[in-house]
Amino acid sequence: MSSLKALKTGDILDIRIEDLGAGGEGIAHIGQGEARTTIFVPFALKGEFVKIKIDYVKRCGISYASLLKIYEPSPDRIKPQCENFTKCGGCDFLHLNYGKQLYYKRKNLLAVLKKNAGFLGNAGEVVKSKNEFYYRNKISVPFGEIGGKAVVGFYKEKSHEIIPLKTCPLHAEWADKLILAVLNYANEQKLSVYNPQTNKGLLRHITARFLGGHLSVCLVINGNSLHFHDKLIALLSNEFTNFSLYTSTNTKQNNVIMGESVQALCKGKEEITVSGISVSINPLSFFQVNDYIRERIYERIVSSVRNEGSFIDAYSGVGLLGAIIAKEKAEISIINVEIVAKATEDANFLCERNNLKERIQNINQDASAFFENLSYEKVTKPITIFLDPPRKGADIAVINAIKAFKNKANALNKGGGKLNLIYLSCNPATLSRDLNLLKPEFEIEAIIPYDMFPQTSHLETLAFLK
Repeated sequence: MSSLKALKTGDILDIRIEDLGAGGEGIAHIGQGEARTTIFVPFALKGEFVKIKIDYVKRCGISYASLLKIYEPSPDRIKPQCENFTKCGGCDFLHLNYGKQLYYKRKNLLAVLKKNAGFLGNAGEVVKSKNEFYYRNKISVPFGEIGGKAVVGFYKEKSHEIIPLKTCPLHAEWADKLILAVLNYANEQKLSVYNPQTNKGLLRHITARFLGGHLSVCLVINGNSLHFHDKLIALLSNEFTNFSLYTSTNTKQNNVIMGESVQALCKGKEEITVSGISVSINPLSFFQVNDYIRERIYERIVSSVRNEGSFIDAYSGVGLLGAIIAKEKAEISIINVEIVAKATEDANFLCERNNLKERIQNINQDASAFFENLSYEKVTKPITIFLDPPRKGADIAVINAIKAFKNKANALNKGGGKLNLIYLSCNPATLSRDLNLLKPEFEIEAIIPYDMFPQTSHLETLAFLK
């Protein structure tokens, strides 16, 4: 079994795991030279001697395998705290001690930065999560049906099969109570469950967030109304003192969770305080899932911004970060740029509620168009641009517009344009791509990783550029 040609689907072999990949999978190799192939083995750890089964062989010298047996376990292996681990696809690292999780996340971050962005510097140690478990303030799970009963859970990896969920080590007790209440309601009322193949059935997803003692629940439905919703409100009232219940209609046969709007069925007190700012919680609000890490990131950003000049948030959402900075830095000017009109409306309301209307501009516009039309001379210096794009990374048009703006600033100041950039990313691959695209106008000054998602291979990274 020493050549690529000899390796085929269904082969069983014993092999030593050499490293861990970016997705947390074990990595092994067989063969030499052109015949060398890389084998990815989920849930195997570095140094382990294991039995595997080849599931798929690619022509490019990459194969994927299942872990059958561990002959020599790693000293870093621990007992997973979930019976669904390896089944539901939600966690990557429940079998690995927390210290080593952080080690491999940082190692893989540096590797992808070097490969994609030519970054040869260092990164700070990963900022630990306060809680390794029960840290998520948000849950989003699809409905399924087993034995004629409604269930909710996570999709089995690379499938549409639902792994039923009653409890999850990443979510606190509030999620268990919510799931039980919703399932009792759905099954007592005999509500139908959505089938993605036929596009029929009512219940599609539960999405919920628990922040500041308030629970915001939204049932995504394939229809216009939720029958007997008063029954669900009664069940939720037995478990929660402050909650809101919404529905969102999505009748499209797609993988998008939320519909285009939400409808309130019951509203509790939705106003909470986040980092000293009064905000409203609703199903369309965006907050990072780990409260402790969000606070550490915002503290670091706020401390890096001087009490003068301008702070421009190019993907601002409802403008929470800008409001926090405005409250902490009395002399700085905040410009929030957001393409979603509803988010800009919410940002204006947030400013009014927090008496920041005179300090913050909320602009509903595509960020690339904003920077293309921005006059450097009219912006208070120094300027800090903040990017917090979705997982797919920043739009190339936004990057090009920012680079052009920087070149304009340099020309007006004979190479001394006062302009810095902060980039917050939940995806090292797209972060490294975008940092490379931002060169040579910007160079990396510091990289700080944060463990926003313990027990998974995901990592939040804060990059400072000058």
